[in-house]
Amino acid sequence: MASAINEIYDAIAAWDVSWDSDVTIKVKELQSMDDKIGTPEGAVRILSPLDPETGGGGGHVALGKTMTVSWRISDTLYVRPTSHGRSLENSVPQLMNYIKTYLTAIQNDRSPTNQSWIEEVEWDVGTYAYPTEQNDRYYGVRFLLTVNEVI
Repeated sequence: MASAINEIYDAIAAWDVSWDSDVTIKVKELQSMDDKIGTPEGAVRILSPLDPETGGGGGHVALGKTMTVSWRISDTLYVRPTSHGRSLENSVPQLMNYIKTYLTAIQNDRSPTNQSWIEEVEWDVGTYAYPTEQNDRYYGVRFLLTVNEVI
C-alpha cells in the first residue's frame, strides 16, 4: 500500500475553518506562494511538511512489509501584517474562534484517509514570518499535526 500523503493534505486543506461564517480563508500550497501573502483582509492558510521554524518531517516503524509513518504537518494561518498597526491583542478574539473551529474540524475528521489518523495536535498564537528569510510578519495561528499513516 502506497502513502496517501497527498490525499491527507487535500483532506486537511478542505476543512472549513474560520473565525466567522462570513470569512473565507484561502488555502495555498507553499510552492505556489509569492513573496507577499496579500492584503491585510486576505487571510491565508499554508500547509507544509517541512516548517522552517519548527522542523517537521516524520518517522516510521516497519513490521514486515507494513509500515506506520508519522507525518508532522504544519498548518499556519496568516491573518494580517503586523505593520498595519493592530496589535496581537486586537486579533485574539477572532484567533480564539478560529482555534475552536479548527479543533471541531479535527473532531469531525480524525481520519483524513482510511489509512491515517490524527494522533496529536499542538498550536500557538503569535506572529509568523513570511517568507521566512524576510522580515514580513503576520499575526496568526500555527497548528502542528502529527498524522499517522499505515502503508
